[in-house]
Amino acid sequence: MRLRSVVAMALAVSQLSLFAVCVAAEEAAPEKGKVSLWIFENQIRAAAPGIDRAIKLNDEQKKKLETAYNEVFSAESVQAASAVLQNKESTLAERQEAGKAVGAARAAFLKRCNDEVFTPEQNEQITKIYAAYNEVRVAAQKELAQKIVTGFGEKLGTILSPEQKDEVAKGKAEFQAAVKAAIEKQKEQQAAKEKEAKKE
Repeated sequence: MRLRSVVAMALAVSQLSLFAVCVAAEEAAPEKGKVSLWIFENQIRAAAPGIDRAIKLNDEQKKKLETAYNEVFSAESVQAASAVLQNKESTLAERQEAGKAVGAARAAFLKRCNDEVFTPEQNEQITKIYAAYNEVRVAAQKELAQKIVTGFGEKLGTILSPEQKDEVAKGKAEFQAAVKAAIEKQKEQQAAKEKEAKKE
């Protein structure tokens, strides 16, 4: 069950990643208003250095991308939120609020990239590249999770006594029963909600 949870979480993350098709970061010492722009996230560029060039943005697109970045991220509210996130003394509540503000700015920037900068063909290519990366990543995570479960089980076999192994087996059975009961309860609650919705 644990393995399924890891895989489900990885799939959810991969679906979110498909929307993150454009990332921008300031250069170390940029001229005012100048930014270094990348289309793909860090992990994609690390796995395939130079991948951004595959999209072949023309000069006009690069200018639009830079303009969109400057207009969105130079807003005072976004600058203030970024400062909060960089401040180690910020409280958790402050950081959460700042994170929302920066997230909203990033979403607005990504929308502008999709609507104003990339052609439909480029958007399709970007989505395919993210899908390919996420497919490989999810498969690798699944394989790694299985190796951890198998390897840890083998190690425990050399450490635990027969009595301890029996207790672990009982605990596993109880855990699986609790998970099954929780799933059934969730299904019943969902069915009840749908029934109520039909009445209305």
